[in-house]
Amino acid sequence: MSKKNKTIILLSILFIFINSGVYIITEINKEQRIQSVLDTHLVKLKTNYELLMHYQKVTADAAYQSTINKKDVIDILKKVKKADKYELDILREKLFDILKDKYKILKSKGVLQYHFVLENNEVFLRMHKPSKYGDSLSHIRYSFEYTNKTHKRISGFEKGKTTHGFRNLYPIFDENNNYLCSLEISFSSDYLQDNLTNISKIHSHFLVNKHIFDVKAWKRDDMILEYTQSFENDDFMMSVMESDYKKEHIVQNIKRLKPIKEQIRENMEKEKEFSLYTLFDDTSLVVSFYPIKNIKDNKTVAWIVSYDNDDFIDMTLKMNLYFQLTIFIIFLILFYFVYIVLNQKEILDMQVKEKTKKLLQSEQKLQLLNESLEMRIVEEVKKNQEKDRILFQQSKMASMGEMIGNIAHQWRQPIAIISMWANNIIVDVDMEEVENENLKKYANKINEQTTHLSQTIDDFRNFFAPNKEKVIFNLNNSIDKTMSLLNASFKTHSIEVIKKIEELEILGLENEFTQAMLNIIKNSKDVLVTLPKESRRLIFINIYLKDSNIIIEIKDNGGGVPENIMDKIFEPYFTTKHKSQGTGIGLYMTETIITKHFNGKILVDNVKYQYDGVTYTGARFIIKLPIK
Repeated sequence: MSKKNKTIILLSILFIFINSGVYIITEINKEQRIQSVLDTHLVKLKTNYELLMHYQKVTADAAYQSTINKKDVIDILKKVKKADKYELDILREKLFDILKDKYKILKSKGVLQYHFVLENNEVFLRMHKPSKYGDSLSHIRYSFEYTNKTHKRISGFEKGKTTHGFRNLYPIFDENNNYLCSLEISFSSDYLQDNLTNISKIHSHFLVNKHIFDVKAWKRDDMILEYTQSFENDDFMMSVMESDYKKEHIVQNIKRLKPIKEQIRENMEKEKEFSLYTLFDDTSLVVSFYPIKNIKDNKTVAWIVSYDNDDFIDMTLKMNLYFQLTIFIIFLILFYFVYIVLNQKEILDMQVKEKTKKLLQSEQKLQLLNESLEMRIVEEVKKNQEKDRILFQQSKMASMGEMIGNIAHQWRQPIAIISMWANNIIVDVDMEEVENENLKKYANKINEQTTHLSQTIDDFRNFFAPNKEKVIFNLNNSIDKTMSLLNASFKTHSIEVIKKIEELEILGLENEFTQAMLNIIKNSKDVLVTLPKESRRLIFINIYLKDSNIIIEIKDNGGGVPENIMDKIFEPYFTTKHKSQGTGIGLYMTETIITKHFNGKILVDNVKYQYDGVTYTGARFIIKLPIK
């Protein structure tokens, strides 16, 4: 095999190796960023769902209290046990007349069923269907069986004869604590969806397992809610809220969800909350599923599903592709340049050999032509000087390859070192002094640097690793880890960091603490880079012990936080940055970590201070962490 072919093979292997490493690292980073977005959508759905459940419980409790506080209601229910059929009808009509205005108010608050059932599980009065009574709910409604038997409250999701609902069952007693009957105050899934759509701006579907009703029930004319087949999962029916709902959402979802339908089915079988995304018409659709458990056996029988487009995922996918293509093109140009240099060197070697041959011939002629010796020597010296100039120029061109080291702050030195060891391999090939030990040594050096490149990505990823084990860690070391991620960027933007940190330790989740500090410091950095170039850019970090508490002060000279948003900066999804630069959860996450995971406090204010004889104004974050 010729030297030229060996060089091409070696460069090709090195090119594939480096680009493969870059591709793997960027893919991992992309998946982590997308997963973070999916988790955010899932938390949003879960939080809004739990808030609505809390509101329903508060409404139901208030309705129950106001009902049992009505003496007329209790008096009627006390007479029910001893009444005959004729008397029961009269008592039922009286109770309906007393509560009909109250039921109208409850319906406006989302209540679907206001329902009285006797101790033997026989229906006494359905406010939503006063003409239907006397039927037994034994073996149909576990909640009534439970409350009528134990005389205790129970709440949760449960099917009925013709509909499902979020049930709240209460026992009713007379003034002597004699049990009278059970009261149901329940809400439909339509109310849940209306609130998610109109208040939280979340488009949602409510899916119900087909098996919670028998086959005939789905075809009954008295079904309170309308259902249709769910495209998300063939074992589920979807609650249809309005006439155009099917046309607008179901038909559309057949196309949008087709690529991930099997993933949805597999995840739903696990009965745990999850989020997925799919691309449709160049737009990312995030689908989040939250399970709803049965009141009786705590099995998942329904799901609330949210649908939301997410521009950040679109941007992440595009930027990842652009970055991979850019790195590929840069390395392709670099390796082509190295190949050209080596090829030129081979041509020069041939020229040198040719010149050397001519010099030998000239020496023979010099022996015969003594008279022109001096002239010929001068001529050959000039030729050698020209040859050296050409070699120098080629060497100068080869050194231009080092510019590739500027493609990223964190990768400059490792790529330069990789280039150096690659050149060592090339020199050995050119000198025909290739030894396996040398090649192994060079390859190990290259591998060390590529490991360093990978470690750079790992350093970023470690800050978001879901480590939930509390440890005792040093605050100074944790701040240093945070700054290591920002040092290169701070140096580029001439940002000075002045630290005054006592040697203190605390028990907690170090990664979460580091992430909280990173959010605050990066917030200051984003403000400082907008200052004029001639301005001094400062960040102060002061950590000290005071009254059995660790105090952390972080301030800058960025001008401070506008007073009109001071009380909003810790709210979720609030941001003053452009949509592509901020999600509005950074400081919200910081407050959550400090208050909930460290039992601390955090506040922000604007301060004026002097440093090096100059007065500055900036935002100051103060964190108070109890040592115990």
